[in-house]
Amino acid sequence: MVSAALINPYGVPDELDLIRSPRFDIPHWSENLFFWANDGTAKAAVFVHFSRLSPDPRMWEGVMAIMRADGKVLIDRRIGFSPDVGDNGPMAFECIEPNRRWHLRFKGTVQATTSAALATTDYLPDAPTQLEMDLLFDAVNPVWSLGSEAKEQDWASFHTQQGGRINGFVRIDDESIWMDCGGFRDHSVGPRTYDGLVGNFWSCCVFPSGRTFMAFRVWSEHLQKPMSRGFIATRDSIEEVEVLNAPDLESADGTPRSVSIVLKQGDKEIVITGSGETSINFHLTRPIGMRFGFRADDDKVCIDSHVAMEYVMDGEKGYGWLERIRRAGYLAGVGERIS
Repeated sequence: MVSAALINPYGVPDELDLIRSPRFDIPHWSENLFFWANDGTAKAAVFVHFSRLSPDPRMWEGVMAIMRADGKVLIDRRIGFSPDVGDNGPMAFECIEPNRRWHLRFKGTVQATTSAALATTDYLPDAPTQLEMDLLFDAVNPVWSLGSEAKEQDWASFHTQQGGRINGFVRIDDESIWMDCGGFRDHSVGPRTYDGLVGNFWSCCVFPSGRTFMAFRVWSEHLQKPMSRGFIATRDSIEEVEVLNAPDLESADGTPRSVSIVLKQGDKEIVITGSGETSINFHLTRPIGMRFGFRADDDKVCIDSHVAMEYVMDGEKGYGWLERIRRAGYLAGVGERIS
């Protein structure tokens, strides 16, 4: 556990890490919570994105996926009304201790599909499956903040990220999966639209030692250069790094899924290699929203690909995450599918 003296080097006030009250006085105001857990031993990975929708931010869009090693993916997307807490009915986020501990739970039905199906225009999920999930996030690194640079973005004006340890269970019908693994969360608040989003790269991993890396780039229409930030953290420190290499998404099926990321920490270049097999794909709706599967009504629709990854940094192996977003017009083989 990170000590109280070291948990918050960016000075993020505790109250800013709590679930906010909806704002109607700010156009496109939203609040977004992202969570992943990747247990390479249990052969299961969890993805959750929770988002307040505009024009009514009392509505939460909850998107969840459980990725299995055999390529099967259990998915759920639904919208619920909950003004003051993060709850859409079957799924809820709760801040137990700001900048340190969060609780995620789900109880309901999900549908089964595959990574390959989610890369196509029309996917047909199988019959509903019962799912119960209860996971606790405990920070193993100090909280990181994008700071004032967030105000230049059109997807948030406040943004934090943090590596942690995930403990709990996922129960699929009669199968119970006990998870004790690395994971990550982020918290974003402020005006959000996807109208000007061109692409992003977001990669991170919490290694067994507690060492963590994060590499983050976002390309937007209104900015001449991408936002580019990263860090390497331990249990008691966090240091900003320069992102030298971050491979783009090339195809709607999530390829390439083998990547080489290069970070610069002081005078030292650190090469991180990673690969993954199971992925999930979304298309982002405008002004805000996420839908499973591929759809591109025009070449500005953003395809959002997530891959559960195995990374190696300085000889240590860990399980992490890779998200890449790209406008459909940039992706190989997409042009003929745009109507």
